[in-house]
Amino acid sequence: MHVVCVGEESFLVNSRLFLCLKRNELHLWMQVLNSLAEEVKLERVMENLEDLKILAEQWSHQGIEYLQKIPPNQLYAAIGVLLFTTILLFLSSMY
Repeated sequence: MHVVCVGEESFLVNSRLFLCLKRNELHLWMQVLNSLAEEVKLERVMENLEDLKILAEQWSHQGIEYLQKIPPNQLYAAIGVLLFTTILLFLSSMY
């Protein structure tokens, strides 16, 4: 693409398409193209978020299935050890 200036008018000339646009039209087209590019980026981000949502749901279902296989007494003991260790760490950081 080449920019050609004739007097006060500026033209954008695409040698392949032989397309000439006045400066105001060029500015308008650039705004349209920028807004389209932003929409495409937003759609890609939304697709990635949707993929992450599906992955998180799969992991949560797998985690629930795993927890249901563990006997309740073992689960209560593990939770108690975690709470006790957390309390000890907070108390040791205070003193």
